[in-house]
Amino acid sequence: MRVDGDGAGRAAVGYEEDPRGAGLCVLLKGMQTPSRAAIAVERTPVGYIVRSASCEMGQDVRQSIKLMGAELLGCEPGQLEVPDPDTDTSPFDTRTTSSRSTYMMGRALREAVKDLERDGERGFGEVRNEGGLDPDTGQGVASTHWHQGAAAARVAIDEETGRLTVEHVHAAVYAGRVVNRPGAELQNEGSMLMGLGTALFEAVEFADGQVTNANLSDYNVPAVGDLPAAFTHELIEREGAEAHGLGETVLPPVPAAIGNALGSLGIELHELPMTPERVLEAIDRR
Repeated sequence: MRVDGDGAGRAAVGYEEDPRGAGLCVLLKGMQTPSRAAIAVERTPVGYIVRSASCEMGQDVRQSIKLMGAELLGCEPGQLEVPDPDTDTSPFDTRTTSSRSTYMMGRALREAVKDLERDGERGFGEVRNEGGLDPDTGQGVASTHWHQGAAAARVAIDEETGRLTVEHVHAAVYAGRVVNRPGAELQNEGSMLMGLGTALFEAVEFADGQVTNANLSDYNVPAVGDLPAAFTHELIEREGAEAHGLGETVLPPVPAAIGNALGSLGIELHELPMTPERVLEAIDRR
């Protein structure tokens, strides 16, 4: 399957018109494997209770579960209650990680609704993706579900100070079918911002074996003023496709796209973050 996020990125940053100062990155990202997810649905006088161990971390997973459940059950999202996870009542989930919750819980929810239709009052659904790598040989199934993303960046350099200015970042992710559009868009934007932080600012500093920036007053993260003038993204869908994970997919290509943009100016830098000092050193090497 070919998803042309790379082409969209090239157009967004004007790569074809002027490749100097522009860079691209395309990647495949794996999902936690092996992976297991289970979910339970209970009928109530006014709707349904859906019990899931997927943890809310700002990604709006409960709203995604409500929207998927409403579609499967033929009701309004407001008729579904999704309580916080509880080890006493929530079925097992491998963990909330690796962009897997919507994909895995959505499939488990489909099975739970089928079970509810047979039982009438309660439904239970579980899905398992087997696989994994042998720790000794490294052989096996690394991932049973791959996420596809791309990023493009345009940069400018002050060669006297080493200051790197990211003028435009564009990211594209294959979403299959978008379930919760506001949540998906915020996930994309958050991933891009984290990628920008990784590329330009964030590092764990050590002195005499001790971490010297162990709190947010010292650890450097991007602020609003550090955002590029153009900060754009897109969700690529395909008719009839299943929902794909996308929570982290456009994070790793952002630093690589910025690094490749530097490379187009003859500045080879392979260490993060890309600080002015490191940029000046790379200019000297050039």
